[in-house]
Amino acid sequence: MKSSFSLIRLSLVVGFAVAVADLNSAPVCGLGWAPPGPVSAFFQEGEKQEQLDDGTSDDGDDQEETDAKKENRDVQDDAAAGTEQVSSADLGELKKSTRAMRGVREQSRLSPAIISLLEPVAAGISPSTARIWSEADQVALGIVVGADGLVLTAASELKNPLDCQLADGRRYPATVMGIHRATDLALLKIDASGLEPALLEDRSPPGRGSWLISVSPDEDPVSFGVVGVPPRAITSVSAFVGIRMNDIDGDKGVQIVEVVDDSPAQLAELKMEDVIVKMDAWPVGNQQEFRQVLAEHYEPGDRVELSILRGGQEMVIGLELADKEKFTPDTERTNQQDRMGSTLSRRRSRFPLAIQHDSNLNANQMGSPIVNLDGEIVGVNISRSGRVSTYALPMSV
Repeated sequence: MKSSFSLIRLSLVVGFAVAVADLNSAPVCGLGWAPPGPVSAFFQEGEKQEQLDDGTSDDGDDQEETDAKKENRDVQDDAAAGTEQVSSADLGELKKSTRAMRGVREQSRLSPAIISLLEPVAAGISPSTARIWSEADQVALGIVVGADGLVLTAASELKNPLDCQLADGRRYPATVMGIHRATDLALLKIDASGLEPALLEDRSPPGRGSWLISVSPDEDPVSFGVVGVPPRAITSVSAFVGIRMNDIDGDKGVQIVEVVDDSPAQLAELKMEDVIVKMDAWPVGNQQEFRQVLAEHYEPGDRVELSILRGGQEMVIGLELADKEKFTPDTERTNQQDRMGSTLSRRRSRFPLAIQHDSNLNANQMGSPIVNLDGEIVGVNISRSGRVSTYALPMSV
């Protein structure tokens, strides 16, 4: 069975009209526009469905992250116990010995010996990759999916003007044809023909301990690493108002007892002792309902109208929700550590299914294909989520 990626080409052939997006130097994923034609079924999900995918609790997210870190530590412990003789082994031996590969230290992963083993694996995919530029800055990598100039890439870092540079050095202006918000994938179109599209087939996600090679237009692989956690959904409740609150007797709303500095609440001039009774059309009788509505219906960047009581008078105040990570001190310290040595992606959560691996990549290398040791594409890098972790979409998504 062909994957959703493979169906892109078919959908366009049967009648997709090119839609040009004016990005105005803003992240593409925030636009919410949809191209006409059958491909919109893949590249633009409804806002309601995407929001429902995000509805989880803080405690669940924290536990999931703790479990993920524990499993990554287990992999690193295995690495310490592995052999250091990988560079002298041939590729066949590497395929047979995952534990031997775990012994490769980070600083030696791109040594000449390792590169010489991986070059033949990446060579078959490299001609079907591309660099995505915005003026002088590389913002992403991409995968050629159509001979007539269709390129798949990560959406969240894109901004106008966009150029696409092929593996042979040719560079073309690129137009955004569609965005699939649930996966953060974007489809670009360039005025080129006779390109070599990558072979994208539905495959089972690689399991924990599998080794992955990230491929770019260069002859050498971008990086490679090991899958540290079984494939899973990456969810997060990160929409943030910026208040601390207490319940009102009788479930009559939540009363603000503190407004966080520089938060959306402060910018919207919410005040202590204001009582929030409704978020858009959803009534909130207590703190639990407030958090549930926020988790199930909103994400960072959304606008919300809060119905409040102030001094006995009802009024409506609008604000734009922020990312919770930016305002929680403990999380911010963790984020600063995560950013050491790499540039993190704008979007680091809300993926329906993702492979987590420890390849050393930056945000502007998302959109690159990942291949197994047989040279088969098994996914697309979509988010640099931490100092030692990258998320990739499996081909089965």
